[in-house]
Amino acid sequence: MMRKQAFLFLVRQIDAATLDVMKMLDDPQHDFYVHVDAKSGPVALPTIAKALKYSHVVLVPRVAVGWAAYSMVAAEMQLLREATSAKTLYAYYHLLSESDFPLVSNQKFQAFFLQIRI
Repeated sequence: MMRKQAFLFLVRQIDAATLDVMKMLDDPQHDFYVHVDAKSGPVALPTIAKALKYSHVVLVPRVAVGWAAYSMVAAEMQLLREATSAKTLYAYYHLLSESDFPLVSNQKFQAFFLQIRI
């Protein structure tokens, strides 16, 4: 049995492309932690949750992120803090931006990580 994995999304906004990635990764073994740039508009958690069937979604406190600035590292650390302080002990943490898109199915993705002994 595969332990759960946390996907840490660092995005400017929740748009159709981000929702597409979340739908592709939606699985009972995947939880999503999402940081949306504070400079973007409001985020509707019900909209995200409605698009997913299995994955649990947590919105982390937002900061204004500047490209390649320390604020980007601060946002990444906020994502990691939230995920590591959760009740769930995750096997892996994956940092994703809004430009990332999975190239394999969830089954192939999980099969790869099952081969690795932790």
